Amino acid sequence: MFFGFTESESFADPTILNNYSHHKVVIEKRADGKGFWHIVILQIGKEQIDGVVKTISNCLKADWNAMFYNEHILYAVFKDRIFTLPMKSTWDLTDYEEVKKYAKDANVGDLDMNETFAHYNELLGK
Repeated sequence: MFFGFTESESFADPTILNNYSHHKVVIEKRADGKGFWHIVILQIGKEQIDGVVKTISNCLKADWNAMFYNEHILYAVFKDRIFTLPMKSTWDLTDYEEVKKYAKDANVGDLDMNETFAHYNELLGK
């Protein structure tokens, strides 16, 4: 099974998320004080993951991303671009340098995988 992390705000039409099994929905205050993030944690079966990440990639807004992973594989998903990486417990920049550059060029932000996955693990209660 894969866990997928995305925000409903990352889609022009967030009802796409209704097509998938939700593990958990978390609402967090934005650090900038401008509202909230609606984080949707999806559960996706191994047999469905390729189709799901392609669909999510097609539906994302240009400056957003989503992450899907299990204990072995990470899909870093952007608008019309998917990176597949081996999953790590700790990330060195060399492990994801291409993804980080792509995120910056796509105006997604300065992606720090260790920070990202620390937050994901917190949301999952790990």
